[in-house]
Amino acid sequence: MKVVSHNRLAVLAITVAILPTAGPVEAGPLLTSATQHAQEIALHPVQTPPTDCDVAARDGAADARQRQRRAGWIVGGVLLPIVTPVLAYVVTPQPPADVILAYSVDDARCYAASYSETAQRKRKTSAWIGVAVGVGLGLSLTVAFPG
Repeated sequence: MKVVSHNRLAVLAITVAILPTAGPVEAGPLLTSATQHAQEIALHPVQTPPTDCDVAARDGAADARQRQRRAGWIVGGVLLPIVTPVLAYVVTPQPPADVILAYSVDDARCYAASYSETAQRKRKTSAWIGVAVGVGLGLSLTVAFPG
């Protein structure tokens, strides 16, 4: 049997004696102050300046949207409906080397990651659009000219 210390026993006795006599708990001015402060923060969020990595990532995404063309991937999806989406998922697009050399090593990593992600997403959607168009054309021709 474990012996309970006198201090713990005294705290337990005081808590049991005071708890039933305590009145209703009110949040009071502390809750009001906290609510008001939270509303002020929501109205005026702290703006953190973009880091060099953020700027490089934004530039990489913009360059990928501009440089990656959809037409080839759509035509590939129509003509090779299985191969083109697989290639779009497997092959990771690389950013142009001349642009990467303008950034520092860490910023170049951010640029390349953002470029590759955005370009690959564009390739995937274009390939699947091509597959959908190819399937639609195939079904239309089958219905129009039953064999």
